[in-house]
Amino acid sequence: MGRLKIVSGGQTGADRAGLDWAMKNGLPHGGWCPKGRKAEDGPIDVRYQLQETPSSNYSQRIEWNVIATCFVGRLRGIISMNNL
Repeated sequence: MGRLKIVSGGQTGADRAGLDWAMKNGLPHGGWCPKGRKAEDGPIDVRYQLQETPSSNYSQRIEWNVIATCFVGRLRGIISMNNL
C-alpha cells in the first residue's frame, strides 16, 4: 500500500491543521491553492507545499484537489489489482 499523503487547499481551520499535522509527523503533504496563495486570512505561508491554480477563485482549488485525490486513489487501486 502507498504512503499516506495529506492533500489540502490550505484554508484556515481544518485545512491548515491537517497540513501542520502532516509536517509534524513527517508525512508528505500538498494540494492546490488559489493563485496568489489566497486565503481568508491573507496569503498562505510558503512552508505549505501547495501549488497555485491559474485562477484566484476558490472553486477551482476545490475542484483540482478533488480530481487529484480521486485520480491517485483510483490509479493506486488499478496498480494493486494488476499486481495480484
